[in-house]
Amino acid sequence: MSALPSRAQSVPRIDIKATCNAVEAASSGLADPEAVAGCVRDETAAREQARRRWSRYPAASRRECAAEVRIGGAPSYVDLVTCLELAANALSSTPGTE
Repeated sequence: MSALPSRAQSVPRIDIKATCNAVEAASSGLADPEAVAGCVRDETAAREQARRRWSRYPAASRRECAAEVRIGGAPSYVDLVTCLELAANALSSTPGTE
């Protein structure tokens, strides 16, 4: 559990190439170079989005999402950004949290 606070301080490091190769191999049985390249583009864009917005998210959301993306399967920046956005939307729509 002591690793979680450090994860919340900066965007987690994810090996994009390994993630994309694993995802493509799992879905099709082999890593299609074009699909992997598309995945790498999407993951790179999501990583940059996470870096730009990281400090805007509550620390609790950063910790929870950083831990969640590493549960089962390949970790993903796309999943990280999705988690953070869902958490932000949930907080903004909850009465009394503004």
